[in-house]
Amino acid sequence: MSTISPKAKIKPFKKISALYQSKGCAKCHGLGYQGRIGIFEFFTIDSEIEKLILKKATARQLQTKAQEAGMITLAQDALLRTVEGITDIKETERVVGILKSTIL
Repeated sequence: MSTISPKAKIKPFKKISALYQSKGCAKCHGLGYQGRIGIFEFFTIDSEIEKLILKKATARQLQTKAQEAGMITLAQDALLRTVEGITDIKETERVVGILKSTIL
């Protein structure tokens, strides 16, 4: 599962008009980035997840159930920051890796 569950309470983007690309300047040493921002993946263990763990479910099964419950993956959180204009796709891919299978 790669879509964001409605349980995550993230408002969907109706239209993405632009993705920003860093240009750089003397102040940021040509990189186009200033400061740092965290990207996070938070995995809450509820009773359903606990049952799966006890049944020795695969990591993929656990991730699917967690995402159904509202978990946002690290790559999804990074893409949200990209769509918000906080960073660009190049930096997101550098930090998170290839995003081909990640869908908002």
